[in-house]
Amino acid sequence: MTVPRQSGWQGPVLGAAFTLLFAGAAIYIAMRLIEAVLPVLIGVGIVGVLIYVVWLVHRHRDSGW
Repeated sequence: MTVPRQSGWQGPVLGAAFTLLFAGAAIYIAMRLIEAVLPVLIGVGIVGVLIYVVWLVHRHRDSGW
């Protein structure tokens, strides 16, 4: 009984397909996580900017601005 010989291209193509599949899944999961925490990130950013502006105004008032 003879076994058909592989041409040698199936291995790399299969590896590339699995790589693309896993990369796509990782990007999808990352997008969902970012989407889930985006309101929190925006809130933290706004609070940080407000704190910085208040600190900046307070520092300039102390220096005679």
